Amino acid sequence: MENLGNMEVEPKPVTRETVMHVFETIRYSFDSGEIDEKAYEFAMRCLVVGDVEGNHWTIGTETGSWYRKENDKWVRDDPPDVLIMAVPVEDIESLEKKVHAIREQVTEDVVNIAETDAGDETVKLTCEKCGTSLDAEARFCLECGTKTNRPESGDSTPL
Repeated sequence: MENLGNMEVEPKPVTRETVMHVFETIRYSFDSGEIDEKAYEFAMRCLVVGDVEGNHWTIGTETGSWYRKENDKWVRDDPPDVLIMAVPVEDIESLEKKVHAIREQVTEDVVNIAETDAGDETVKLTCEKCGTSLDAEARFCLECGTKTNRPESGDSTPL
């Protein structure tokens, strides 16, 4: 059992093709704008896998090539057919779905805010004395009490 952040996970054997498929899915999600750079980098850190000899392997975030860690450096190499993954593929796919759902919710919230703001045509006044922003209907400044230049509703132009 390995400790990965707050999660304890059981390492599982996977084929290198499976890991490559997960990489391609994550890369597509990033390239298409479904996930941002931070989510992409996190997902790629989850793709560091091992082998039975204790080597660590990863796929280059920009190159898509395989790399093996050797003396604290990543060296281009071909991995064995079977690798050991600490984060199950299902968890990475679940992460992608969660990131996508969050992005959709944020987009929906932004659209709702924009529509609300567009429909809000309330005219604002500014107090001449203290500069406080006031609603168009305000007769007095709520901050300093100064009377606004807005005519009273009962006021009429003299004849």
